[in-house]
Amino acid sequence: MIFSLAEILLLGMLVDWVLRGIGLPGFVGVLALGFALGPQVVNRLDPALIGIGPDLRLMALIIIMLRAGFSLRLSVVGSMGWRLALLAVTPSLAEAALIFWAARAWLGFTAPEALMLGFIIPAVSPAVVVPMMLRFIDERCGAARRAPEMMLAAASIDNVFNVLMADIAIRLYSKTSESFGHALSALPVSLMMGAIVGVAAGSLLMRIFERYNPRATKRTLLVIAGSLLFYRLEKVLAGQIPFSGLMAALVMGAMILEYRERFAHEIAAKLGKIWIFAEIMLFAMVGAQFQLSAAAGCGIAGMAILLCGVTVRIVATLGVTAGSLFPFGERIFFAASNLPKASIQAAFAGVPLALMQSMGIPVAPGETILALAVGSILVTAPIGAWLIPRVADRFLTTTEK
Repeated sequence: MIFSLAEILLLGMLVDWVLRGIGLPGFVGVLALGFALGPQVVNRLDPALIGIGPDLRLMALIIIMLRAGFSLRLSVVGSMGWRLALLAVTPSLAEAALIFWAARAWLGFTAPEALMLGFIIPAVSPAVVVPMMLRFIDERCGAARRAPEMMLAAASIDNVFNVLMADIAIRLYSKTSESFGHALSALPVSLMMGAIVGVAAGSLLMRIFERYNPRATKRTLLVIAGSLLFYRLEKVLAGQIPFSGLMAALVMGAMILEYRERFAHEIAAKLGKIWIFAEIMLFAMVGAQFQLSAAAGCGIAGMAILLCGVTVRIVATLGVTAGSLFPFGERIFFAASNLPKASIQAAFAGVPLALMQSMGIPVAPGETILALAVGSILVTAPIGAWLIPRVADRFLTTTEK
């Protein structure tokens, strides 16, 4: 297994470097690399490495949520008001609703299967959007109305929202012994319990950091270990006390950022370095699971679902920014920035398939969800990476410092 790991890391870094050099997201190449090395093509990956794919996805998902928490400043979010909330949530809800309906009508999915697909597909990609927004902010593009800053905050909230909703949809699907209504009614309690535990854990860690002053690397390891324990606690309490481990991880990060900014920035920097490894492994493992037969089985219906979903997302983005302080050009900028997908889709793409395999039920819907998630990355990420800077150059006004 160790040699397969080394092969993926070396080739993954090379492919990432080449694609970034030509202006494309590197993870698209890593995704293709995983497919090429996987069982569908040359079959060079050790089965043991593919077997720990779910654990690698969990680690990547935890890091995604922690990075969101350590970048989600509550005071800044509050200052942007209801327009930010609409921009962050409405496009994803509109896209999820369209995909839910289309999956049932065109693919024959059951309601729980369509709900999983509906909340796995919509999330915007922080890997594409965040570096661009930070560059625009540094160059003061659109600074007059803080358009890049608002898009940066909206992307973080969008990711949090979609991760929580996708996790909820998957948990609802797995609870076959409960009625859908009963499982749904427990969700507010699970989110509230997660928030309470996150506040408590964040407060405890801040005291530990101040009293013992561990190095930034050790602080980061404590945060990651705590988040993994939250997820473990969620599994232990399943069926007894509703609890969301991902919400706890998110709130813990946001607490530390709000009250101990220096610690938060140091931890966020370390998480960014860990993400380099996690991103390569995440996309390579998803690529290795991808099956051309499932993608071909989706056919025109699958592509139509993705295109219709993106169209609804763009229309919703233009709609929620209409009549606001933003002129039409900046609304186009928001729509383009809401286009690319990647990390959340990769983190959740294989989860329904693995769940169906563990439950001993037909896995065709899981294979279709995986194929559509990969397809959404391949279609939207390169287009978004090419389109966003061009729209910004065309419509955002640069303000002198």
